[in-house]
Amino acid sequence: MTFIKSIIISLTVLCSLLFSEVVMGLGSFSDGSAEITMDTPYEVGGFQFDATGASVTSGSGGLAGSAGFIISAGGETVLGFSFSGATIPANSSGVLTNLSGTFPDDLCLSLGSGAIADAVGEALLVTFGESDCNFVDECDDV
Repeated sequence: MTFIKSIIISLTVLCSLLFSEVVMGLGSFSDGSAEITMDTPYEVGGFQFDATGASVTSGSGGLAGSAGFIISAGGETVLGFSFSGATIPANSSGVLTNLSGTFPDDLCLSLGSGAIADAVGEALLVTFGESDCNFVDECDDV
């Protein structure tokens, strides 16, 4: 019986690791600034995403700033990484970065041609939840 319990626990842990995803979203935002949030079960070595409809001029602070990331922004695209190989620690949650620029009332997030990557550059599963440009509320779909 103990052997079966061990197998079940091991499979549960394995499945939770295999199907976990990085959750990104919008914190507070106005015409001139926007908080981008992140909850990650993994180390994050870099990111690139789009703030659709925005004109982003810079990014700073948050988890990315604390990890020493360089944050580059232009147009709708935001890019963050570390020249030294630093990462945002696994199980981090909070503001990823604070963006400056011009933001529309209907601001949404998209990976575009980017990714959220782990410490070795492999793309991680990511969701933007209700901040996703393609989000459809199941209640509105009826």
